Amino acid sequence: MENYGALLSGKKFDVHEIQQEIRLTLSPVAAKEIALNNLDAQVKNWHDIKCDVMTEALKAKFSQHIELKELLIATGTKTIVEYSPNDTYWGDPGDGSGLNKLGHMLMKLRCDINSKCES
Repeated sequence: MENYGALLSGKKFDVHEIQQEIRLTLSPVAAKEIALNNLDAQVKNWHDIKCDVMTEALKAKFSQHIELKELLIATGTKTIVEYSPNDTYWGDPGDGSGLNKLGHMLMKLRCDINSKCES
């Protein structure tokens, strides 16, 4: 599985075995299934910390992969939307009804990288 998605999913749990199982899975769908099957072990404040965890994962991803960082910078000042028909928190189904948290985080990171944030 992509390591940054696994990081996000794994941080939902205090139980090392569940974190490892998620980290070693080969697909986001399988990781989500593991997470859903272990909701009772999810950290209690997950909804309060998930954006911070995602922000740290994105910073790590774009600092470790220069080609991705360059692609992000190349988007200029364009709006970034995470298209997701099934996740209206991190993305948007294409009709503007989603929160698009991931898109906003990517734009903030791009801004931070460029040191040209608009207020």
